[in-house]
Amino acid sequence: MNTFASFGAFVAQEGKTDELAAALTQAAQFMETYPGCKEYRVHIDAEQADKIWVYELWVNEQAHAGCLKDPAVRAAIAKGISLIKDMPHRYKLVPVTP
Repeated sequence: MNTFASFGAFVAQEGKTDELAAALTQAAQFMETYPGCKEYRVHIDAEQADKIWVYELWVNEQAHAGCLKDPAVRAAIAKGISLIKDMPHRYKLVPVTP
């Protein structure tokens, strides 16, 4: 089974960039020990300060889908969604190398 990766951007509500970055960073810390999550990285866009990119790498797509059903993860998503103005980019990545 192939790994699953995604790369997505979140544009913060006006004045909420730091709060959204903090929420996503907290999510990254939680995901460090989440079963099936190999990597979860948060980046501020170098050219658009209110845009935050998240890169996720999972052992497979099923592990990622299972994570989204976890009550703790759903609560974190609900908390962060109010800080998001737009989600202009979401890419599902197909591995070329193992």
